[in-house]
Amino acid sequence: MRSCWSDEEAAAVVARYGARWGEELALRTYTSRLLGAEDRLVLHGGGNTSMKGTFTNRLGEAIPAMYVKASGHDLATLEPEGLPGLDLGYLRKLRALEALDDEAMANELRTHLFDARSATPSLETLVHAFLPEKFVDHTHADAILALSNQAGGERVAREALGDDVVVLGYARPGFQLARAVADAYEANPGRRAMVWMRHGLMTWGPTARAAYETMIEVVTRAETYLARKGGARVPAPGPTSVGTALARVRQVAPLLRGCLAQPSGDADRPLTIPEILEAAGRSRAGGHRLPQSSAYRSLTALAEAGVVRRLAGNDDLGRFELAEDLSGHHHHHLVCTSCGLVADVPASPRLERALSEAGRVAAEETGFEVNDHRIDLVGRCATCR
Repeated sequence: MRSCWSDEEAAAVVARYGARWGEELALRTYTSRLLGAEDRLVLHGGGNTSMKGTFTNRLGEAIPAMYVKASGHDLATLEPEGLPGLDLGYLRKLRALEALDDEAMANELRTHLFDARSATPSLETLVHAFLPEKFVDHTHADAILALSNQAGGERVAREALGDDVVVLGYARPGFQLARAVADAYEANPGRRAMVWMRHGLMTWGPTARAAYETMIEVVTRAETYLARKGGARVPAPGPTSVGTALARVRQVAPLLRGCLAQPSGDADRPLTIPEILEAAGRSRAGGHRLPQSSAYRSLTALAEAGVVRRLAGNDDLGRFELAEDLSGHHHHHLVCTSCGLVADVPASPRLERALSEAGRVAAEETGFEVNDHRIDLVGRCATCR
């Protein structure tokens, strides 16, 4: 993997955004896009980046600040607005807590934004906040996952990447991971990067370019190691046709819904990746958890094939459900913009008649052929009101 940094492109980004956002945030935006443009580092919507600086409030006071990629924003097309600013001093105090669940953590992040209109910060915001480094990058690089997502992965990662890279055992994403990363960073001074087992890679530096190019360097080490250690290729079987694959999915879909009903309490409720991994871990021998990165890639492939549908909530926890033609359950969703809750709304006859009429009017006015409909109603749930 090679660095795609260009002095000319960097200068153009600074010229475009620097006056309003400052040079450092402009360059943070530029290197975020470089990471997002490389699909061997992140898939669409994956990964996150941050920068620490200051924010001047209404009273003219300079406050320690952190700007981090917002949930739902794609690194490849990131704009400065997609890096909302938060009160860094307050976020760092949260490390003293023993526990903080995802819902409570999301509330702490939203209530300490500098601009209430900002998008919700990444689920991994506290990982960035608890590190002292100015620029921090996080990706799910394929080569890193190839090292970590195997038996003896910690030993392999250390052997491949060298002494200046920390290897951290698996920790559940969220507050638990944030504390584990901070502890590992402090226990290993002078390191340049950290592998999170079965998750990804984090790098840092004093400038946006330094953090980005450390990412490229470490991933290149992993690629070089894999190329050197790789054995003979295993012949792949012939591809299964899409029709055959979907026919098989239709056979197992009812069984899958039934299996999910017991751990989740509701076979039709959209599930987050952590919920899917938790349920899958309980069904595996020894309770070993599947790698989050592997689950994300598998679900992305299933979504592209039309087997599952990904629902965009107001946080980093994308929800997944079986496609309607496989589940046989036509419904819509309520999406809470405060806590990220996604709940099903039964498709009542009255609602369906109204939607069908709205579709008919839209078709007449635009010439668009309407074949189906689904609605996500966005607002605030009863708990958050």
